[in-house]
Amino acid sequence: MPLRNRGAKMTSSPRLYSSFRKWSSMSSRCHPSCRTLWSLVCVTIASGLVGFGSPSSRSSSAIAEEVTPVQPPPVSGKHLPAGAIATVIVHPQAFFSQRSMRLLPLELIRAAGLTQVGIDPLKIREVKVVVGEIGPMGPTVAAAFDLADPFEVASLNDEMFEIEDPVTIDGREFFRIDRSDQALLHRVDAHTVLAGMQALVGEMLSADDDASPLVPLLSRGNPPAHALAALSVAPIRPFLQAVLDQQFQVLAGVAPPSVTALRGVPMLTEYVYLQINLSDRFDAELTLIAVDEQSAEELESILTAALADIRQAYAQQVQSMRGGNPEMVEAMKAYAERMSGEIGRILTPVRAGVEVTMRWKEDFAPLAWFG
Repeated sequence: MPLRNRGAKMTSSPRLYSSFRKWSSMSSRCHPSCRTLWSLVCVTIASGLVGFGSPSSRSSSAIAEEVTPVQPPPVSGKHLPAGAIATVIVHPQAFFSQRSMRLLPLELIRAAGLTQVGIDPLKIREVKVVVGEIGPMGPTVAAAFDLADPFEVASLNDEMFEIEDPVTIDGREFFRIDRSDQALLHRVDAHTVLAGMQALVGEMLSADDDASPLVPLLSRGNPPAHALAALSVAPIRPFLQAVLDQQFQVLAGVAPPSVTALRGVPMLTEYVYLQINLSDRFDAELTLIAVDEQSAEELESILTAALADIRQAYAQQVQSMRGGNPEMVEAMKAYAERMSGEIGRILTPVRAGVEVTMRWKEDFAPLAWFG
């Protein structure tokens, strides 16, 4: 039986829980789907951090257990519409199962997710967040959840989901989220749930697996990453350009020319791809795919110059420190010099064809060694 505690209140740290509720309401000026999904994420995170109130009588599923590491599932274009601007994909089950995560409070994370939402975060194979078109109220957002265990709507927290009053649209059953007529949840099958803006959820339901131009980017990782994201720049290029122009107008005369040259990045870029793996090593890769090879050369030059000047400006600022304890000042200068070198090693653009990539790979002692 799933662990549920309808109406359970945060008691161990109400101030922290209240702050997460405030964060979740920050998106109230955005599209309802954005606000609702953000609310779900924030409430779940708050539950995991500060615990929950009265324990459910069915709390046996929250007992300690040894988690067997699993690999992320293969990534596909399922539920990714052709018109999607971006997608962010995470694999919670694979992430939380890594032995380097053993010191995390997995039992609390599981119990909090089941209590506050009705879903076990440790049994979510994949969350695929889809960003649709950008309108006057911001982007439309929806998400597909791939669950390892069979899922029933009755297990959801009825304070967040109106499970007793379903809505039928085009022959499909939907449930309102957070009392919204536009933010809905739909159970596709025993292992798949879609949630978000009604129109975008409909597009996700009818999308062909290979319809989106983002699909080839998502299949790059082998094995699949714990987290990855892909962005199509062309549909939002004017928006990005306007934002950068506004920001660099403020920096004009202050930032070096190499930094203000970053405003040209959207015009040179077609796609952005990010993947992160975290097991016995940290491996993050950010790739900008240029419009053509000439644009890639310009991108590499712009990024290299800007990053070098930013590192130099940071080092100079620290080196100019005066006053205080002389030993501490010298130590801070030495730290700044070392960090500048480390950042230069990590953030070094490398061009190959139309791609400009920055990669950060680190070996580290897994937390499991201390468990």
